[in-house]
Amino acid sequence: MRAKTGIVVFSLLWLGACHGVRKPPSQAGIRRAIEAHLRQDPHLSLQNFTTEIVSVKLEGNTADALVRYRSKASPPVAVLVRYTLKKSGQGWEVTSSAPAGGQGMHGAGEEGANPPATTSPSGPPRPIASH
Repeated sequence: MRAKTGIVVFSLLWLGACHGVRKPPSQAGIRRAIEAHLRQDPHLSLQNFTTEIVSVKLEGNTADALVRYRSKASPPVAVLVRYTLKKSGQGWEVTSSAPAGGQGMHGAGEEGANPPATTSPSGPPRPIASH
């Protein structure tokens, strides 16, 4: 009897630990919404950069996400973009985006220093020509 109780307790603890390791389902939905938003721009080559969700702040049916796009050709070059999303049916939808900074471009040494991009209506910011 004692062994069965121990197995049940262990199983419950294991299930709880495994559940805690997964990312929140909403972050996966937010990532899908941002990627769908980016695919709307035919001039963007998604395979040329990596996408990293830096942070997500959920407030009811809205979310704010900070995303870092890092060049695969030149990994030190990165751009930060802040997205605002709203809950839409079973998923999320991007309602706005704005540059939040960059690194490795135009001498910007730290994130948030002199945003190196302009806002594109259908995708992440595009770099500004330096001269």
